[in-house]
Amino acid sequence: MTIRNTLRMSALLALTVALAGCGNGISSGNIFSFGGGQSPRTADTQDTEHAMRLDPQQRRSTIWDLFTNAQDPNVTVEVNKYLWQASLEVLNFLPIQSVDPFSGVIVTGYGTPPGGGRAYRAT
Repeated sequence: MTIRNTLRMSALLALTVALAGCGNGISSGNIFSFGGGQSPRTADTQDTEHAMRLDPQQRRSTIWDLFTNAQDPNVTVEVNKYLWQASLEVLNFLPIQSVDPFSGVIVTGYGTPPGGGRAYRAT
């Protein structure tokens, strides 16, 4: 029975330490400050914090930034160079009419694959 309690307590301690590691400390959001010890925020501090929230270059990144897409999709279109090269190699039997490497669009004419009898066209 003592081994079970020891395992339970160590699991609880590990969970508590892991949860505490997710925060910015005791002063994070004044959760634990009960009205004392902290000086009130000045207008300069509030302006700086507001600017940091607006400017993505100065804002600290978090793990959740991996799952958000905050960039403008009309400006930042990225094409994977490996997929681009692979698609050109696969479609090399087709005559290329136009190529846009910035948006990833390949327009081809009609062509017959080696060993095939039917003509294909790809966009």
